[in-house]
Amino acid sequence: GDLVVVSLNHRLNALAYLYLGDLHADFADSGNSGQLDIVLALQWVRDNIGQFGGDPGNVTIFGQSGGGAKVSALLGTAPAKGLFHKAIAQSGAAPRLVDKADGAAIAEQTLRTLGVARADVHKLQTMDMRKVIAAASAAKLPGGPGLSSRTLAPLVDGRSVPAHPFDPVATNISRDVPLMIGTTKDENTMFRVMD
Repeated sequence: GDLVVVSLNHRLNALAYLYLGDLHADFADSGNSGQLDIVLALQWVRDNIGQFGGDPGNVTIFGQSGGGAKVSALLGTAPAKGLFHKAIAQSGAAPRLVDKADGAAIAEQTLRTLGVARADVHKLQTMDMRKVIAAASAAKLPGGPGLSSRTLAPLVDGRSVPAHPFDPVATNISRDVPLMIGTTKDENTMFRVMD
């Protein structure tokens, strides 16, 4: 069809969603670094897509599975407001994100695993990232609804994401953005194979 598709990469795991903001102001946005990477990509689209035949006033974001959850998170991400006009969340709509307190608990577990004191949180920047990622990935919280049951995912930090995107209602950030939600027929099969 008559469209331009842009794909992007962004940080994942501890490098994207380990919330260290309660430990030092330098890390205030750490719990949503991956989302803010996507915001930067959307700013690039706004500023450059016309050079590729696209329309910066008619941008649809879409994703499947984890990408669908990121679409949901973007619908509640304040710096993303106005950078897209329609959204599609396929097999991954997320009305709730991780709560800040849960993100802080994951950070505490990660630091304990790594043997790093709270006051020494900057030490994480000098450590082997594989060790940090492994420690953060091993941290667990009791299950909850939506992304809140995951350890490293977008979170409500009160800064770039002021509230859950759809709980209890859609935020004003994207209240007027048309949203299509769907499912992939057999995607959940891989998660149930061990059950």
